[in-house]
Amino acid sequence: VFAAALRTTFILPLVLEAFNAVFAPMIADLTQRRDLARLEDLFKVVTKWTVTVSLPAFLLLVFFGRRILGLWGDGYAEGLTCLVLIGVGQLVNCATGPVGYMISMSGRTGISLANAGGVLALNVILNLALIPRCGMMGGAAALSGSMAAVNLVRLIEVRWILGMHPYRLDVLKPVAAASLAFAAAALSRSGAALVGGELPADILGALVFSGGYAAALVALGIGKEDRLVFARLKRKFGPS
Repeated sequence: VFAAALRTTFILPLVLEAFNAVFAPMIADLTQRRDLARLEDLFKVVTKWTVTVSLPAFLLLVFFGRRILGLWGDGYAEGLTCLVLIGVGQLVNCATGPVGYMISMSGRTGISLANAGGVLALNVILNLALIPRCGMMGGAAALSGSMAAVNLVRLIEVRWILGMHPYRLDVLKPVAAASLAFAAAALSRSGAALVGGELPADILGALVFSGGYAAALVALGIGKEDRLVFARLKRKFGPS
């Protein structure tokens, strides 16, 4: 059950990994050229769009986690709390953006190694402390806490080393959009469940959430900084 919950949460950091694949060499290049202003712009845009994709994915896992885990087989749905706990750690991982690569690709490999050793030690200690008392939930809490802690530490390190952070005020746009869409989906799902049963209600809830989230994002608009950075990326990677 723990393994099923863990593997199900792997969907959350996929967009971060995709951005990292493109962003990592750019970090090294911009750091070497000391173009920290452009690096900070990219850092913030990557983080914002990682949050924009990963937050609704997390909420959908919370909303439909029992049904998703049920696809693994009978009895797996009991891992919903475990799924949510691990998902919180993955969400913090996504919400802090590519902080790990900001440290390693800017030449601070020693700090990256120390972070890796620290999170390993913390995870072992938390597992030893929590699993005997809480079982599977203790393991989930240990893993989630370790992921969250190392990424928050990296966030502080990036601020200290490079003098930048990954957030702008418009990162609140996907948070607001997801909150509104989640509330609308919960209400529509509850009403539909009384009339048509669980499966139609889940389908309706997913449609309302997806449509509402997309509509809210469009209504809130794409910021000027996003357009500028996307234009830079197009000039860099587009046809010459």
